[in-house]
Amino acid sequence: MSDWSAGYVTDIGYNYGYYAELNPLRLNLPFLQAGLAPASIGNACELGFGQGVSLNFHAAGSALSWWGSDFNPSQVLYARTLAAASGAPAHLFDLPFAEFCQRQDLPDFDFIALHGVWTWISEANRQVIVDFIDRKLNSGGVLYVSYYTLPSWVAMLPLRDLLLLYEQRLTPRSASWAQRIEESLGFAEQLLACQPAFAQANPQVASKLQTIRQNKNYAYLSHEYFNRDWQPITFSRMAEWLSPARLNYVCSAHPADNLYQERLSAAQVSFLAQISDPIVRETTLDLLVNRQYRRDYWVKGSRALSSAEALHLWQQQSLVLTVSADKLPQPTAQSNPSLPAACFVLLRLLADLQVHSIGSLLPTLRAAGLTLEQIQEAIHKLLANNFVQAAHSSENIAHARAMADRLNGLLLDWVQYSDTFGFLLSPVTGGGIALSKIERLFLSAIVQGHQEPREWARFADPCLNALGQRLVDAQGNTLLSSAQQVAQLTLLAEEFRLHKLPLCQALQIV
Repeated sequence: MSDWSAGYVTDIGYNYGYYAELNPLRLNLPFLQAGLAPASIGNACELGFGQGVSLNFHAAGSALSWWGSDFNPSQVLYARTLAAASGAPAHLFDLPFAEFCQRQDLPDFDFIALHGVWTWISEANRQVIVDFIDRKLNSGGVLYVSYYTLPSWVAMLPLRDLLLLYEQRLTPRSASWAQRIEESLGFAEQLLACQPAFAQANPQVASKLQTIRQNKNYAYLSHEYFNRDWQPITFSRMAEWLSPARLNYVCSAHPADNLYQERLSAAQVSFLAQISDPIVRETTLDLLVNRQYRRDYWVKGSRALSSAEALHLWQQQSLVLTVSADKLPQPTAQSNPSLPAACFVLLRLLADLQVHSIGSLLPTLRAAGLTLEQIQEAIHKLLANNFVQAAHSSENIAHARAMADRLNGLLLDWVQYSDTFGFLLSPVTGGGIALSKIERLFLSAIVQGHQEPREWARFADPCLNALGQRLVDAQGNTLLSSAQQVAQLTLLAEEFRLHKLPLCQALQIV
């Protein structure tokens, strides 16, 4: 492994993933829920951006200026290709953290993001990053950081070390990553088959290994488990790391994690409520839910809001539905026991697929007999279930539209030849919207002027054939003939026109 990699896997590319938590537009509602003034963001930075999908989506889907670095030149080349297509203000570098963080031409930042970085880097690089945050994050600025959390991973630490040791010392360097990973996992399975005392004392290790074994995405596995540095830590230890940068914890960036009471017993909720110190409380919560992954917002200085000001700012926030009508939950206790009735009232108001400010929805919601507390709970639950998302103002949507169109145009062209990732950019939400391969092929056909579902099906068929992909019928039989596949694709295209296309149009994806 070359010295410049600092022990990080570089000979196989990282996933082409999109991570919504890195979208700064999502900050406002959780900050208001925490009673804090939302951050004002102009310059943003992502350290270790991988293939640059999230960074490019958020640069093209907003009025922000984005900066970032990833030391893998191949990944930076891909990221720059996306940036060139959109024309968004994305400044991308292929530098190690120690070099990038000392650049004199960097602005001060209002938002710094680290996704899938902290657990997999050395302590020296962690020190570089904390110093960078201390110097370059503005007062009131926000840090997003994700990392593997103890206690959930504690039993895996020695087994992960053994996997890495076997891969480095006993698998041939000439072998592919797939072969090296399979051999290493096979060795671990043989070890567990011997019923070692360690596995008997830690029975969850077998299930974790089985989960890893079932994942055949070797690019993901190589980066996730076979880097030299792999250090899950407790929340309290994370707080110690960030203390020199003068940061305070706000909340999880993953909305579902902020509804943790639903996962706890009454006794656990009561026990947790007695803990006044936020560091002790979050560390205790991780033990209660056995959390394995944290995605958190931290802030450098914050302004507490009065309840009246928080309510005023909350009403100014906008929402939009982000699932098609056929995917909406039905108001039955049997199918949706965790969704209160207020959620369905709110969903009906958003069913027109338009952007609505919360303030504009309040009169109708109150007329339905809902209290402010019930309305806020409903919004949080819908966000947590990804039925709705925060939406830009009309001015910001107009600003982002041309950049989003250009980026989506490139991705819809690529979808005919590859299937690297399953998202397109919405200038309405400023982030990615998940779409299947076939749905993206239908959109590509529409962009190229094909107007009817039968035409979309005929467009998609040779693209799938070129990638060696075939549909299956209701009985699970592979459709071997082109006529059969086109017929099945036509049915899917009709469903797409009825349900998903209106959503894509409302979110201005196409």
